[in-house]
Amino acid sequence: MGQKIQVQIAEIDDRGKLSLIPVVEGDGEAAESSEAAEATEPVEA
Repeated sequence: MGQKIQVQIAEIDDRGKLSLIPVVEGDGEAAESSEAAEATEPVEA
């Protein structure tokens, strides 16, 4: 059922929403900046 990926918490806002960025070995900043918006998911606390 889908792929497992490792993510890093980029930011937690005042309402508890987590901004996640994918962790890509060997690629650094390029993957983080291009996929950061796509990886942002609201999380209810």
